[in-house]
Amino acid sequence: MENEILKIKDICFEREQFLLKIAEFKIYKNRINFICGYNGSGKTTLIEELSGVHNRKVYLDKFSVGFSDNFVVKQLSCQEMAEFKKGFHKKWDDELFAKILNFAKIDSKRKCTELSSGQAKILNFALAIAPKEEILILDEPFTGVDYSLRDFAYTLLIDYTEQGTVLFSGHEIEEAWRISDIFTIIDNGKMVFHDTKDSIEENYLILKSEEKIDSKEILFANQFEGVRSYLFRKDAKLELVKGSKILPTFNEIYKIILRGE
Repeated sequence: MENEILKIKDICFEREQFLLKIAEFKIYKNRINFICGYNGSGKTTLIEELSGVHNRKVYLDKFSVGFSDNFVVKQLSCQEMAEFKKGFHKKWDDELFAKILNFAKIDSKRKCTELSSGQAKILNFALAIAPKEEILILDEPFTGVDYSLRDFAYTLLIDYTEQGTVLFSGHEIEEAWRISDIFTIIDNGKMVFHDTKDSIEENYLILKSEEKIDSKEILFANQFEGVRSYLFRKDAKLELVKGSKILPTFNEIYKIILRGE
């Protein structure tokens, strides 16, 4: 049974022609919670809402956040930026911050403006994780970052769950499947899927068929290159249905839902 650290009801935020509306959203304690969806689906808006960026409700208390955009004081060096942020967090870990910069070969004396986009992403990650707050929130932290650095960061996220909770968004679906425990898909401002890794492995199956299947038990479906893919619960009655049944990964579920009919 997963332990919820936060359960929020009736999340609603509207701007211009976009509406984020989620009836209930849960974050699980000492777990890696992963959010994904196409660009513009509402991932960043959800994280902004949870983090209080929209200045309306405060859902979280002890948390640290890193956004996809570079939230740094550009005239400062990396170390000066760390010292600035350190003043707001009692548990700041100097060794962890230095470890990340050293691995990425970033000189802490360099100005933030002198970093490449990938280095800036890693700096943002270091600034977000070093506070060691109860909840670490990251918005697309690894887009454009080299695989070796992403892999190193994933190890740190796994270690983080020994004392804290991680919520992060991104597009690296297969990599997220390897390290994450809870999976959420956002589409057009709505949460269309939210479940644990254990439940995905135990309770779902995908049926692939060249024939169109008509069943009220279909959760999601899509068609690609003449082959139809259907997502079912494992307890669905499929004895008379023709097709090959496979146990899904989250990547396969993601493809079916967001390319769905």
